[in-house]
Amino acid sequence: LPAATLAQLPASEVAHKTAHIVGVVCWMGALLYLVRLCVYHAETTDRPASERAVLHPQLELMQSRLWRLITVPAMGVSVAGGVGMLALLNTYPMWLLIKLTLVAGLLGYHVQCGRIVRQQAEGGCTWSGAKLRVWNEVGTLFLVAIVTLAVRKLVPRPAPGCSSASQLGSSVASPKLPRRW
Repeated sequence: LPAATLAQLPASEVAHKTAHIVGVVCWMGALLYLVRLCVYHAETTDRPASERAVLHPQLELMQSRLWRLITVPAMGVSVAGGVGMLALLNTYPMWLLIKLTLVAGLLGYHVQCGRIVRQQAEGGCTWSGAKLRVWNEVGTLFLVAIVTLAVRKLVPRPAPGCSSASQLGSSVASPKLPRRW
């Protein structure tokens, strides 16, 4: 936003946006790195026992600290900032509803990452390094889709035979939005 426009925003909106953006950056960075640590952990099973004895405890410590001290708190800050911004709206356009659906999927991804970390710490994880590498890309796809929606405010075009955007449910309430959204 231009400086003049930013100065006109209520302080609470600026605070919520700032918290949300910082939270998302930290959360996504932590999630992507966490899964990379899970890949390394899974791939240590092919190493000699003497190396595993050193690598497993170190990777489990790194995963645990990253999860508890960065990933979960950053998710909380991101969600709190997002909920704060939602509370300031009087309408929810289609792009935002799609984004919120993707965020729900990202929260599910977050929960599954926590399960994988816990399973690896307990020695009962069956995910291979290759499967975890693919899983890491799922997080990247969520990131790209959510950011694209937030930046571009994309709304699906009517399908052939669909006469109007209202049939798509272009807005839950009034389509009137403040210009900054």
